[in-house]
Amino acid sequence: MQVEPNSDRAARTNGKARLLAGASVLAVGYLMPMIYFIWSLRYGQVASANPWGATGLEWKTLAEIEPDDQVAIQYGLRISRFDARA
Repeated sequence: MQVEPNSDRAARTNGKARLLAGASVLAVGYLMPMIYFIWSLRYGQVASANPWGATGLEWKTLAEIEPDDQVAIQYGLRISRFDARA
């Protein structure tokens, strides 16, 4: 049985092939970074404290932020640990 070029069946078959091709390209696009991420976790080098050699102040400090200050930083508040009246 031959399928006519303009038949409904030919259009559905062509649409399914395009759908499969697009899904395959999308799957490869998702798998490549995932494979690289897993490979880098296993075989990659550990980054230094300043991997880009940046000169900003956030890269100069080695101290961790205290938990109390994280809320203040989140809302953009200034907290002084010293009383100005003392």
